[in-house]
Amino acid sequence: MDILAKLLLSTASGLLLGLSYHYSGGITPLSFIALVPLFILQYKLMETAKSASTFFLHAWLCFFVFNVWTTGWLFYVEGSMATRLFSLLAPVVLNSLVMALPWLFYHKAKRILKPVQAYAAIIFFWLSFEYLHFNWELTWTWLSLGNVFANTTSWIQWYEVTGVLGGSLWVLLSNIFVFIAIQKWQVLKNWRVFIRPLIAIVLPIIVSQFYFYEPAEKGEEVPIVLVQPNIN
Repeated sequence: MDILAKLLLSTASGLLLGLSYHYSGGITPLSFIALVPLFILQYKLMETAKSASTFFLHAWLCFFVFNVWTTGWLFYVEGSMATRLFSLLAPVVLNSLVMALPWLFYHKAKRILKPVQAYAAIIFFWLSFEYLHFNWELTWTWLSLGNVFANTTSWIQWYEVTGVLGGSLWVLLSNIFVFIAIQKWQVLKNWRVFIRPLIAIVLPIIVSQFYFYEPAEKGEEVPIVLVQPNIN
């Protein structure tokens, strides 16, 4: 696999993730296929020399593109050019490294586990990373995969049960099913292989509609104030 192909796959995943977020593209359905190029890249690199380090670097590039695309506004803080560059690059570079780690662990697990176990491993590694990111001093919660549905809340009414991690699980499973379907289609040339990923994507949306359109119980009215402090 040549360098250009690897760069295209890793960059494609980062761009698709960025475009799926509501304030940096708003094409929410892209989230269901955004990680497929990264899965393809990992599959192609499985048997190559130094594949772990190569895949980690490209996973980092993927999430670097994603972070820059979605949090590029950090560059516009007040201050000198050096301050603005540091404000952007420091969190973007570090956050991309942290995001790439679950994929490195997945790559290593894929070598010793059966495929289903390996897919379960990336789900475990990624959700563990997000949970950690919610609860440590370097918290940066907005780029959780489950937040990609901020503009399509009618799809995720079941968040009241699962929380945002349920959405992250949905995104991961959908991408895994799409990737598996692509692999099967290359062999079988049968479009039926895409039924499973279609169900994985559509079923939670259908379930959500029952919550969304369910008549709300009228209770006591409570005043709520949202405050955004204007602090540099």
